[in-house]
Amino acid sequence: MAIYKEGKPISGYSAFVPVIKQGIPIPEARNETSIKVYEVALKMQIWDCIDVPYTRNPIAGNLSRATGYAFTQRKIGNILRIWRIE
Repeated sequence: MAIYKEGKPISGYSAFVPVIKQGIPIPEARNETSIKVYEVALKMQIWDCIDVPYTRNPIAGNLSRATGYAFTQRKIGNILRIWRIE
């Protein structure tokens, strides 16, 4: 696949071409840790917080969608602290 700039092919540029793979099973979307966090979040009162191992995932946003409550999160060292705010 050629890449063009200003109507001319760019030499030496190789485009990423995805490879189709078959027979690879889909992993479970929710692991036991996420189920436990969800169950605890349902029991939280406003201004309660929980600590979970740090991850770049938007856990507070996911909990908000799943529970209907509002959450916010902050990274503190290697942990992620999540507060219920509504």
